[in-house]
Order: sequence, then C-alpha cells, then structure tokens
Amino acid sequence: MKIGVIGIGDIAKKAYLPILGTRADVELSIASRNQEVVNQVAQQYRVAHKCASVQELIATKTDAAFVHAATEAHPIIVRELIEAGVHVFVDKPIAYTLGETEQLVSLAKQRGVGLMVGFNRRFAPMYRNVKAEIHNPETILLQKNRTGPLSDIRTTILDDYIHVIDTLLAYVGEANVDMHVQAKIEEGLLHYIILNVVAGNTTGIGIMHRQTGVTEERLEIMGNQKKFVVNNMVHTTAFVNQTEQYQPFGDWTTTLYRRGFVDMIDHFITCVRNGQPFETSGERSLRTHELCEKIVSELS
Repeated sequence: MKIGVIGIGDIAKKAYLPILGTRADVELSIASRNQEVVNQVAQQYRVAHKCASVQELIATKTDAAFVHAATEAHPIIVRELIEAGVHVFVDKPIAYTLGETEQLVSLAKQRGVGLMVGFNRRFAPMYRNVKAEIHNPETILLQKNRTGPLSDIRTTILDDYIHVIDTLLAYVGEANVDMHVQAKIEEGLLHYIILNVVAGNTTGIGIMHRQTGVTEERLEIMGNQKKFVVNNMVHTTAFVNQTEQYQPFGDWTTTLYRRGFVDMIDHFITCVRNGQPFETSGERSLRTHELCEKIVSELS
C-alpha cells in the first residue's frame, strides 16, 4: 500500500515514522516544506518519494495519508486529500472549530473517503484491558497533568485536553451525555479544568492542571467490586476482593505499543485495505469535538 506522511514534526518522527518506516507492506512517501528534514528522514527510512507539497504527494498516487502538520493547517490539507480521493488519518483535532470539522467530516462522507482521527488512547492496551474488565463502570477518573506552558482556552482544550474528553466518552458512552465544567482562567490563559460527564449510571471526571510539578496521566475505573488504576498507560494496579495485583508490561514491550500507536496505525491501514469503518472515524469523533466546542463556549 502506498502511504504518505505530511508534516515531519516531533510527533511524526517519534511515533509514526518508526512504525510506518519499518513495515514491509508499505511504500512510504513524505511531504514537508523543510527539505532538510525530508532528506534526513529519507535517509533513515525506506522512502519512495520526497515531496515538497501536498500536491506532489497526491501525484504519487498514494492510497492514504497521515497528516501531522500544525492544527491550523489541517482543514486545507485534509480537504485537498479528500477531494483527491486519498484516505486520511489526521492528528487530533480535525480542526480548531466545530464548523470546519463538520464540513470535513461531511465532505469525506460525500466522497466515500475514509477519515480517521488519532485518538491513540482508544488503542492503548492497558486502557482497553481495564475497559473489558469492568463492562459497566460506575465511576471513571482521568487526570492528565502538565508542567506548562499555559495557553489560551481553545488551544488547550483542542490540542491537549481533547484526549481526556475522548477517553471519558470511550468509557461512559457517546450519546446522551450531561456535562458540567469548572476551570481557573487568568488573563485568558487556562490554568486547570475539571470536567464532569454523566451518561446513564456512569460518571466520568476529567482533570487537567497545567502547572503541576510533574507530567503525568492516571486513569482510575471502578465498579462491580473492582478498581483498576493505570499510570501513564504503562502499568496497572488491580484491586479485586481486597487483593492488590501489579500488572506491568514485559521488559521488551515498546513504548509505542504501550501507548497505542502500533495498534492504531495497524487499524487504519487494515481498515483502508479492507474497506472497513474506523473505530475513531471522523463521524464518530464528532461527539468529542462537539463537547470541546461546548466547553470552549462555556469558559470563554
């Protein structure tokens, strides 16, 4: 399969190229305005085509493309690819505004082109395992804290906190969700946010503090006389019947597998190849983007 990668920043170099560049079933092409970076990446991986623009990459007859450009550039790049009939994997969010997101999702549906959003936590093995252990959780608590820097409300919500929102929806369900949000905002900058979402008998709480002394992520899921705690997606502690069990990954398990990138990329390629729907399709991800927009509106 011919796969293109557009935008060669940190996330592409750390998470995607190490996987795509070593798959024997992929013919890889890359596109970036920074030709020095393109040449460096081409030397490191098996790159079939080095491109300076999206149009050049489309001309290689690529089947699908991974978009890792800055969020501001997503709408124009994703639109070009969809109109050319290229299946698209795009980093979250699809766009900074709900209106642009809805337009791109609608266009993909009209053209019969696949659009998938990069919510890797839906594919993280330990997050999936604990979800399977408690089918109807009563409470979910997810913390994703940072050491800074501070940013404005929309940027913080759409570029970072969106992962918290989407993960909570994966557990509580995506329909009929009630929400309440509170936050600390000073001079237009978001210091912390606490989201409470309720769907049926399940309550989810999502916390992000942007000025803590540590970068961390902690998921706690409880119900049915069980509690599971996952720290940084890499080790789980299970509490069942008054017993405590530590469940780590094996020593040789890669970070990219632990954080869901391996399975997520494989899911995208498999679905494109077989014409199957994506688990995190643009259409399905609309609910996450809608909640993001609602939170931005309430806090602004």
